[in-house]
Amino acid sequence: MIYLMWAIAAIITVIILLLFIHIISIVISLPKTGGAMFCTTHKSKIDAILDALPMNSGQRLIDLGCGDGRFLRAAVSRHKVKGTEYEVNPLARMLARIRTIGLKDAGISGRDFWHVPFKDADFIFCYLFPDLMEKLAHKAGSEMKEGARLISCNFELPGWTPERIIRAEGESNNDPIFIYRKNNSDCKQC
Repeated sequence: MIYLMWAIAAIITVIILLLFIHIISIVISLPKTGGAMFCTTHKSKIDAILDALPMNSGQRLIDLGCGDGRFLRAAVSRHKVKGTEYEVNPLARMLARIRTIGLKDAGISGRDFWHVPFKDADFIFCYLFPDLMEKLAHKAGSEMKEGARLISCNFELPGWTPERIIRAEGESNNDPIFIYRKNNSDCKQC
């Protein structure tokens, strides 16, 4: 009986410790994320995006606010792209590092992506809050190279016209996924 009590006490201690780490990670990252918190991207959305985009081996992918790294892992594994994920939440960044162990073409950075140039990216993926999208539209318009694509789950880029809007299968993950292509001749944000 005493071992059961010790085991329960140990489990409760671990849960409390994990909650504390989660809270500290949120507090650290909130000033940089504008209130956006770590949220995973469902596999059906990732599959829909990777099915829709013609990615080639060696192309560059940037994942803005990567969370646990599942999108880049899938893209690197499936299309052999080279990518970097940016995540300021330390707990999410740790999960992304664990998820991408063994993938030499997947890098994880704690840098704030607002200070990262977009000029070398062939693809930029994001699942950000709507209040960040206007700032992202300006940054992407001034920094993305001609022909590069930006993929945004759920939220539109103001002033941009999507090349395509796709949806994942299933009712619970059927939110729009906007795919934009940088075209300097008609880009209102450039």
